[in-house]
Amino acid sequence: MEIDNLPPMELLRLQELRLQLDGIALEEDITSFFNALVIPNICHLELTRSRGFRQLPFMSLLLRPHKIDTMSFVPDGCTTECLLEFFRLVPSLRRLALNSPFEAPDEDWDPSPATLMTPPEECVRLDEVLLNHLTPTLPLNEPESSTVLCPLLEEIELRFSPDVVVPDDAIIRFLRARTTRAPEGITRLTHGSFFLKRAAKNSSPEILTEMRPERDIGLNPDVFYYPQPWIDRLANICPVFTPYQGIEVSEEPCDNWKPGFLLEMF
Repeated sequence: MEIDNLPPMELLRLQELRLQLDGIALEEDITSFFNALVIPNICHLELTRSRGFRQLPFMSLLLRPHKIDTMSFVPDGCTTECLLEFFRLVPSLRRLALNSPFEAPDEDWDPSPATLMTPPEECVRLDEVLLNHLTPTLPLNEPESSTVLCPLLEEIELRFSPDVVVPDDAIIRFLRARTTRAPEGITRLTHGSFFLKRAAKNSSPEILTEMRPERDIGLNPDVFYYPQPWIDRLANICPVFTPYQGIEVSEEPCDNWKPGFLLEMF
């Protein structure tokens, strides 16, 4: 059976779906898989990587009835508009984790061109602009519901892209707009984790110091900075290479094959 012609798969009891993409996974195959799913009671969806896909493969799933309130994925290939459309389709979202394809290293890790990749310009950046889209605003003469993305958001984790610098005041503005200054009808944020590709300005991060009133009413913010020695090493590296550079390819096709994805359902 061709994967692009899958019959509907109705899983009415499925509540949690985790999809780990590995090896060779084509965008059209993963998209076809989600197109065939009928899971109206799904609450938790996790996608470890989109592997440079130009669209989020699960978008068709969001156009059908669902109960998704928890999502975690890596939007490493889609555009900003695609990600914003995702936010519009999940107003019920309460927990969100967006991870840059670049993992935060430990202090002893020495970066090299073989471990970094510069994303194309049109790809979404996890940056201040994206954070501003998630910051509630109230333009005059417009209903609140039409200006706020993810109004029920309670927990968020953002690992910002390695090629951007997000200032502290942008994070503070976002947290306040979701807590002490939240518009009427917007759920208060209870937890926010932010991974920043820069060193802290001092031993007491400004964000945590500034957020004392919000912490007093239940906000639990976490801010993680990269160590300065690692930042200094990274500043001298500007690599651009293909995803397959440095990979040894066997002459036997079967030696190079890996499963396209790992699926977990609960």
